[in-house]
Amino acid sequence: MKSLRGTLLTAATLLFSCFAMAQSAVDAARILDLETGFGARALGMGGAYLGVGDDYSAAYWNPAGLALMKRSEFYLEFSHLRFTNDVTYQTELTSSSTNATKFNAIGLVLPVPTVQGSLVFSLGYQKVKDFDYINQFRGISDADNGLSLPVDTTGQLYDFFGEDVQRGESITDEGGMNQYNLSGAIDISPNISFGMALNYWAGKSEYRLEFSQDDVQNNFTDFPADFDRYLETRSITADYSSFNAVLSGMYRLGRLARLGVTYATPMKFNINETYFQNSSLAFDNGDSFEFEPVEGQFEYDVQIPFEVGTGAAVYLGPILASGSVRYRDWSQMKFKSPDAFKSENSEIRSTYGETLRWNIGGEFSLPLFDAKLRAGYMKIPNPLKDAAPETDREFYTLGAGILLDRYLRVDFAAMLGKWQRESNDDLAPEVSAEDIFYRKFLLTFSYRF
Repeated sequence: MKSLRGTLLTAATLLFSCFAMAQSAVDAARILDLETGFGARALGMGGAYLGVGDDYSAAYWNPAGLALMKRSEFYLEFSHLRFTNDVTYQTELTSSSTNATKFNAIGLVLPVPTVQGSLVFSLGYQKVKDFDYINQFRGISDADNGLSLPVDTTGQLYDFFGEDVQRGESITDEGGMNQYNLSGAIDISPNISFGMALNYWAGKSEYRLEFSQDDVQNNFTDFPADFDRYLETRSITADYSSFNAVLSGMYRLGRLARLGVTYATPMKFNINETYFQNSSLAFDNGDSFEFEPVEGQFEYDVQIPFEVGTGAAVYLGPILASGSVRYRDWSQMKFKSPDAFKSENSEIRSTYGETLRWNIGGEFSLPLFDAKLRAGYMKIPNPLKDAAPETDREFYTLGAGILLDRYLRVDFAAMLGKWQRESNDDLAPEVSAEDIFYRKFLLTFSYRF
């Protein structure tokens, strides 16, 4: 027979924690906010590639650069990411990390024979953003997170807060944003080329949160509110899709310098989410209760604003120096549907602003060994208007490449990033401070024939 407490808990299920789907500006911005691109040579130079772009990765950085290619190219790339997060919650420090090894890109470049000038096409796939993330913490708190239940015959409301409890969370996210690309470039004069890329974007994110709240100090001892432990699991699987185009140009000043410009059209992302929540509550006397799971699906659309960029490269003997900037106004990001989400757009306009992400890098050629050494710096500003400088994402990069024979080149790059952020949620409303360390390694094989 079900206990009286169990009967009352069944009736009170919806009064306890219920996972409500509430999309916010953060959900919209995360789609492309930390988009780093791809290419071991490009990222070894800090992503300063808008004025370089003379391999398959130009399809992403500056399609007009494909016009520089006189030979066909088959391109393969692999990546390994190590993401580490040191989280301070209620003065307690917890360190955690996650690894992800992925097939990162495959592409084919095909020049078309011409009487003069250049006409080049490319086709391929690349992963341009990682969703991989981890956040784990534990600490003592008495803050109100709204966990309460009527658990006696009078319907009196008992709160599972107001006294010190131990709270802990483990949050993980996995996945990435992929780009399927068809590009072309043509010389429209001896020194100017024009390029275009048509992109289909498809991504997936698998988010999971595990929360626990324990009466470790035995502050809740009076029946029927002798709470001992509450557990909750949440998961969201999101699928993303969109189309856009990139128009670009490149001006070549002989063999001394190049100047590139790009314009990426706005993107309307369609997001399909599947969500699930499961929770349970245990008491000091051994009673326990499993709440009815909450699950369902949701679909909405987000528009990401256009982006413009420019970059330059200068060749000084064995040294190549390059730099680039890319501009986007995140305040123009908006929910397009359903109508219930459009109220969030005013919040986006007031809290998000313009960003100018910039890249500098260089490459040094060692002719004796057919090798190149590279280094660079990349800065991706936080799109929030009032964000602290330490929340900007900064990366220092190193790279090297070697020509094994007249056909095959191997390139390697390492990205070393560090930044800070603050986070909280409805279950743990206190702010936790995160120190994030990002280590990504790329290996590219380019076969030219």
